[in-house]
Amino acid sequence: MSRARVAVVAVALLAALAGCTADERPGAEGSAAAGAPRVIPTGTCLPAPSPSASPSGDPGASAYGVLDAPPAGDRRPLPDLALPCLDGSGTVELSWIGRPAVINLWASWCQPCLVELPAFQRYAERAAGQITVIGVDTADIRDSGRETAHKLGLTFPNLYDSQSQLRDALDGKPLPVTLFVDADGSIAHLYNGKALDEATLDELVQQYLGVVVPE
Repeated sequence: MSRARVAVVAVALLAALAGCTADERPGAEGSAAAGAPRVIPTGTCLPAPSPSASPSGDPGASAYGVLDAPPAGDRRPLPDLALPCLDGSGTVELSWIGRPAVINLWASWCQPCLVELPAFQRYAERAAGQITVIGVDTADIRDSGRETAHKLGLTFPNLYDSQSQLRDALDGKPLPVTLFVDADGSIAHLYNGKALDEATLDELVQQYLGVVVPE
């Protein structure tokens, strides 16, 4: 092959790759492992976080309102799972949430879940911009999950995990399960007790994520 033809082919290949995200490019996994930036699309139910300035205007302060982050302790990363949005609008990679979050695993057949979900909705509304509340409809019929979300007026992002992948990765604990996740994607605390109320959510977020949400 002539040098001129090689040059033409190389230019065409570069042009084709320029229109791809990192995950679509040939050898993307190898590039990510080598430290290259990885572009991960999220579902429209949970838009990707965008950099923002601190509300206080202090460049050294956290954009998420974290005061004093608690020690790392025995934190572990979120399982590397991709789950679809409950509303079918896309897929979300849990390991790339990129913000402090409270993740609640629930199901339409779980009575304690139905008791605590309204508290999560109220907290999500109050904590918007500081803590992202995410629900995961687990081991459920999708239509039943959607009906429950609609009936309870849930407006925070909800994912769908028909095969209980996330719960299984958390040692198969019974529902409901609530994860308190820091901005680095590490599980700071796993709660698996009685139905949560809004006041207890406040306490646990402050204790494990170091975030104080105004009343």
